[in-house]
Amino acid sequence: MVSPGVLVKINRHNRFNQGQDWPISITIISPPKHGTISIQDGTAPITYHDGVMRMSAVKDLFYKSDPGYTGVDTFTYKRVSEDEADPLNTHTYTMTVYVK
Repeated sequence: MVSPGVLVKINRHNRFNQGQDWPISITIISPPKHGTISIQDGTAPITYHDGVMRMSAVKDLFYKSDPGYTGVDTFTYKRVSEDEADPLNTHTYTMTVYVK
């Protein structure tokens, strides 16, 4: 449940064990019908493959519902990294939010 919005943090693509870290871009494929999405650069604590938590660059997606709207809304986005071999570059993601 969200009111009035929800924040999603999306990690960068990295292979720190190989010394590589790629920035990502986010493209909204299908926008929400009852709200808006804003995308900003941010940071978040991320636990990596070696079990160590580090602050990492992320993309912040913030969904904000239209004034007075209650119900279900969805949007679809694609996350793409600069690593051409990143298997997630071919995926799209749909989020469903419940606004009270």
